[in-house]
Amino acid sequence: MPEAYIVKRAAVLDRQQKLMGYYFFWRQPVNTTEGLVAKARETLVWISGLFGSNQERDQPAGLRYYFRSPAALLRDDGFCDLPRSALGLIVLPEDLKDAAECEAMQMLRQEGCEIVLRIDDLAALQPELFSLVDLVEVRFEAGNFSAQAKIYGVLKNTSVHMLASRVEDWRELAVCHKLGLSTVVGDFYYTLPPDLVGEQKALNPSQVTLLRVMDAVQANAEINVLEELLKHDAGISYKLLFYINSAAFGLGFEIKSLRHAIQMLGYRPLYRWLCVLLATSDSGHVSSVLLQTALMRGRMMELLGAKLLSSQDVENLFIVGMFSLLDRLLGIEMTQAIDQIRLPESVLDALLDRTGVFHSVLELVKACELPDDTALELADVLGVALDDINVAHAKAIGWSQSLVA
Repeated sequence: MPEAYIVKRAAVLDRQQKLMGYYFFWRQPVNTTEGLVAKARETLVWISGLFGSNQERDQPAGLRYYFRSPAALLRDDGFCDLPRSALGLIVLPEDLKDAAECEAMQMLRQEGCEIVLRIDDLAALQPELFSLVDLVEVRFEAGNFSAQAKIYGVLKNTSVHMLASRVEDWRELAVCHKLGLSTVVGDFYYTLPPDLVGEQKALNPSQVTLLRVMDAVQANAEINVLEELLKHDAGISYKLLFYINSAAFGLGFEIKSLRHAIQMLGYRPLYRWLCVLLATSDSGHVSSVLLQTALMRGRMMELLGAKLLSSQDVENLFIVGMFSLLDRLLGIEMTQAIDQIRLPESVLDALLDRTGVFHSVLELVKACELPDDTALELADVLGVALDDINVAHAKAIGWSQSLVA
C-alpha cells in the first residue's frame, strides 16, 4: 500500500478564462516506476469518485481531469469505467518509447482521452512525438521570453497545441497569449485584472437585498420580516420558490408562498442558500473558476469541520470558505461586504484578522490549491487524516460542479 498523500488541484483555463478542467497532482516524491503507478492508480480511483454511480458515468460539467500517468497504467482496469472525454494523461518522453504502450495510448486518444506531453527541454522535443500527443506542456518562464518565443513559433506550425503551466499573474497570461499559448494552468484569477484594479464598484440592487436578508436571518428575524425583504426583489423570490419546489426536495406538493418556503427550508439552510446565491449574483464579473473555488472551499471546510467541531461551527466554516473570496466575487473590498452582514466573531477573526481555528481550516483547504507542502503541515497541526482531506476535496469538487453546471 503506497504512503498516504494529499491530492492537489490546479485549474485549466482557456483563452477566455473559462474553466476547462483540473490538473491533479501530489507533492511527495516518487523514485520508482512502481511507486508512480501506485500513486497514479490511487489518483485515478479518486477521480472516479467525482462521477455519478449511474451506468452512463456522466462527465461532471463537461470538464476534463488531468493527472500524471505512466504508460504502464493504460492497461489498468481503472480506465474501463470512466468516460475517455473526461481524462487527460500527462506523460513524459520516456513513456512513449514502448511501441505497445504507444498503441494503447493512441486507442485511448481515439476514444476521446487527451495525451499531454511534459518535457523540460523543449529544444529537445522530437518531431516524431507530435503525432502521439494532443498537447505539449510548457513550463512558462516570464523572464525567458525571446528564447521561448522561437520554440513556440515552431510548435505553432505543428498539429499539437501548447499548454502553459505555472501562470501566476495577468501579465504572464498576456505574454502566454502573445506566444500562442491559449490553454493555461495557474492561479492568476485570484487577483483582479489590471483594468479593474482601483475601480470603485457598487453593489447591484439584488446584492443589496441579499445582504439585508442574510443579516436578518443571522439576527433570527421574524418570518414576516424576511418575507417582506424578499419581496423587494422578484428575481430572488422566484429563485427561492423554484429552489424549494425542485425535484431535489421531493416534497410532493407545490410551495406557492415565500412564508411557506422559509418555514419549509429553515433558517440555517436558507442562509446557506443565500450565501451561494450571493456568490453567483454577478455572473458578468466573475469567472467560473473563481466561483467554483469559493463553492469548493465552503463545502470542503464544512466536510472537514464535521470531524473537528460542533454542528454550529460547521455551518460557520461553510460561510468562511464561501466568503474567503467574497471581495473578488462581488468586486468590492472585503470589509465593505462584511460590514453589511451580522457574522459571528469566529468568522470575522478568520476572514479579517486571519486568526483562530476557522482560519487554520481555511488555510488547509487553500493549501490544496498550492504546489507546496503546506497542506501536509497544516493537516498534522489540526490532526486531520490525509485520506479525510482527499475525500472532502473530491466531494467538494462534485458538489460545486452540480451547482454551476
